[in-house]
Amino acid sequence: MSAELAATFFNVGYGQTLAQSMDKNQVDVLVLTQGQYMSILQDKARNSAALEFSLRKMLSQSTFGQYWQKEFSPNAGEPWVGPVAQGANDALAITKTLNAIGIAGIGSYIKTTAAGTYIIIKGYSARRSSALQGTRYLATHPKMLQLGLGMKSLQGIAKGGFMLGVVVSTGIELMDFMFNDEKTMYDLVGGIGVEAVKGGLGALVAYGLGAFFGGMVTTVAVLPLVFMAVVAVGAGIGLNVLDRDYKIKSNVIAALKTLPENTAQGLYYIDTKVQSWQDELRNVIEQKKVEMGRAIDTGVKDWLCRISCRRY
Repeated sequence: MSAELAATFFNVGYGQTLAQSMDKNQVDVLVLTQGQYMSILQDKARNSAALEFSLRKMLSQSTFGQYWQKEFSPNAGEPWVGPVAQGANDALAITKTLNAIGIAGIGSYIKTTAAGTYIIIKGYSARRSSALQGTRYLATHPKMLQLGLGMKSLQGIAKGGFMLGVVVSTGIELMDFMFNDEKTMYDLVGGIGVEAVKGGLGALVAYGLGAFFGGMVTTVAVLPLVFMAVVAVGAGIGLNVLDRDYKIKSNVIAALKTLPENTAQGLYYIDTKVQSWQDELRNVIEQKKVEMGRAIDTGVKDWLCRISCRRY
């Protein structure tokens, strides 16, 4: 056999061996984007508490997680953070209003007549926004509602500030839950609930006092909006201080944590009571059956006795 033929047989045999080895050690590789990978992890974590704990542990130990726990989270819990974020909506509305009416238009006032309530715009029209060229508008005019002038617009501004405050506070609670592995779902739900209630109370107090102030002061149309913004920030800070001093959020979270245990005890108590009632009802029925049987037996004997007495 020639050397070339031997080399050919060797190469063929080696190639077959290599192909068989590759078939035995075949590995399938799935390439995923970051979003797809996170979606799969989220789906797996919903059904695996251990995987969820591991993921939250990884997030809490990351660089951003450590920064959040040590730097951002303690400062985010200050009483002024949420109210200032909520007041940003009012500040934006005030800025938009001042830009529309101009500096000279600050003296615009509210006038109530038999035909309705009007917003009287003062100043030169050339110095105002092109969308606000009139000098008198009804208080219910869409432009007045958009600019926050008059009583009717305060409700929309208060609602916008409340929604913004809820979004900010919910975001903070959610981030704290994600990057702090000591937080539980009870902390998340209780925190969001308490923050939403505080935001609603602050907006309600601000709107009520702003409406009251606007009803008394009509010389400057923009004053009720400014007053409501200041009251909203002050009320929010006051509610947060009360929450911190009386530990309202902590007590709500503690109550949520004890709810499953109390519910289980309550269900056990109800089940025990139901069983006791069933036993008492069964005993009463048995007793009534015995008494009824005795009464029937006695009645039959008396009836038979009468018959026998008549015959003899």
